[in-house]
Amino acid sequence: PPRCTGLKPGLSPVHLGGRCSEPDQIADSSSLNMAALGLLDLTGQFDRIGSLAGFGTVRAALGGLTFGAKNQASTTFNGVFRQSGTADVQTGTVNPAGTLTLNTSTNTGAGRFLITGGTLAGTVTIGTGANVEFASGALGGTGIIVGTLNWTGGVLGTGGTVIIATNGALVASSAVDKDLRCIIENFGSLTWTAGRIVGHSSPILHNRVGALIEAQSDS
Repeated sequence: PPRCTGLKPGLSPVHLGGRCSEPDQIADSSSLNMAALGLLDLTGQFDRIGSLAGFGTVRAALGGLTFGAKNQASTTFNGVFRQSGTADVQTGTVNPAGTLTLNTSTNTGAGRFLITGGTLAGTVTIGTGANVEFASGALGGTGIIVGTLNWTGGVLGTGGTVIIATNGALVASSAVDKDLRCIIENFGSLTWTAGRIVGHSSPILHNRVGALIEAQSDS
């Protein structure tokens, strides 16, 4: 049976209204717009697209998806994004603004992976030079941060625990208030450069042996 149904590659942007579980069906530079019933399933496979928008569901389990292969525009995806593989944002901004679940996964690329709410559910590895920014909404759940996560706004935690690994870093920047509502176990570094960090729901910060907290702001 065909592994891609409801795919209309001749449109601009490319339209996916069914299920696609086979890579290389969409041109690397194409903008992909997904319908509410669309499913891009990259379990164990890798693919490249220009940009992602619309609704539907994206699953990248033990595989991966490269965005912005040819300088595509920044886009917002309002569907379900379940990341258990690699998200490689080469250029522009990818904002999975619907339902985002960050399982054990990897982020790479110089483009911006913008988090405006989601759930941590594993070890998130942010590669050297990758730009992952948590800017608004609530990022809940329990997970481990490896690499640098830029926190510029939003609520970190609605319960749960965020573990900063020995090779991990959480950088709190921008003038926007940042709301802490979880337990942070810091084994790496926590740097506060601007804005206020306000605490609600009895947050706890454990700075473990060898870890660093650097306060560069007195807001």
